[in-house]
Amino acid sequence: MTVLLFDLDGVLVDSAHAYYDAWSTWATFRGVDLDAIRQVAFGRRPVDIIRHVVPGCNATHEAELLDRLLQATTEPVRAADAAAELLARLTDGRWGIVTSSAHGQAHRMLLESGLPIPSMIVCAEDVVRGKPHPDCYRLAARRLHVTPSQCVAVEDAPDGIRAARAAGMATIALCTTHSRHELALADTVVEALADAVPLLVDPTHRAEDHPGSNVFLPWPHPSPPS
Repeated sequence: MTVLLFDLDGVLVDSAHAYYDAWSTWATFRGVDLDAIRQVAFGRRPVDIIRHVVPGCNATHEAELLDRLLQATTEPVRAADAAAELLARLTDGRWGIVTSSAHGQAHRMLLESGLPIPSMIVCAEDVVRGKPHPDCYRLAARRLHVTPSQCVAVEDAPDGIRAARAAGMATIALCTTHSRHELALADTVVEALADAVPLLVDPTHRAEDHPGSNVFLPWPHPSPPS
């Protein structure tokens, strides 16, 4: 059995404008350079980003403030192209979400985008160490009662790919927030979620025969990287 694990932002939903609006407001409040946030933002939990850009602050409190700003933003959150169609073809218990967003924020984005909420979601609060550490993906595998080698993670950020690979999972990267070069660590790189659908619903499909991809997706995944 193969289980699919999706990152949320940049994979299943397009939330870039909402996050940009919230981070910009927070950075103005706190006098933080927005470019410094951009350099570390993708794939990481807000609390970890804040700890990085403002060492010594009460990062938990600041992350709560950011969450309130996200709730207040008027920027829309939309489902990624092909997301609804893909998830409708999957069986609950055979897929889940592993995100650096908080539970409340993840649920709000899924509801706003019209996507289903799976029975298994790993969020920021569920682990002590966020991405790029493998804890979140290992927890997801345990919750779904599978081994990491039975999982394929779909990510858009290098830190997410590192987390999944360190957990021993195969990875598919989408070029929605990073360049193909930046995502080269993944087993398979495609342009967008729609390009990954044949790989995700048909494990015999060869990535090299699919436009926009460049490597063969291993089923099952080989031994975890050293």
